[in-house]
Amino acid sequence: MALPIKPLADFAIKHGPKAINFIGSAYGAATGANKIVEEHKKKKLEEGKLHYRKQRYIEYNQKILKNLDHCQRAELLKYKMEVSQFIQQIDSEAIQEMKTKKPLHNKRRKNWESILVQVDAKLKSKDYQEYLKIYNNNEYTSIYFEGFEGNVKTFKQLIEKKDSDEIIIFLVRQTDMSTTIIKNDFL
Repeated sequence: MALPIKPLADFAIKHGPKAINFIGSAYGAATGANKIVEEHKKKKLEEGKLHYRKQRYIEYNQKILKNLDHCQRAELLKYKMEVSQFIQQIDSEAIQEMKTKKPLHNKRRKNWESILVQVDAKLKSKDYQEYLKIYNNNEYTSIYFEGFEGNVKTFKQLIEKKDSDEIIIFLVRQTDMSTTIIKNDFL
């Protein structure tokens, strides 16, 4: 727990040694209370008493977001769909429940939207990187696109046609990259 130094120093100077004892005991009590709250949360998580969405939120923040670079396209799409469903659940709960819970629902929604933005950005950037590898080496076999061979086949057919406009349209649709970036990298 971080305490503001200047106000504490001023308080200690003004009130002397007793103030330092008071500040020390208050800090110890606050630290102890904080530790108890953290232990309680950890215990609830270990016992499985947390709401499923809350468990998933913790898992996303502690594990999944850190490992997005190692995910296949199917996994990234699964995460994107799951997070989108959580946002829809929160929206429907907000409609059904009292207005007093609206700030709580808004906070939850923003938290999940933040995760969705990260997953979606990783999906698009990895798609772009893999299409670039395929474009530069027609023999390249993408493990990332496993299960999405139709997209790869369509892309390879466009490369064979040598129609740069169709390639650009395909890549803009698939990756959301701008046409100028695509032209710089692909053509």
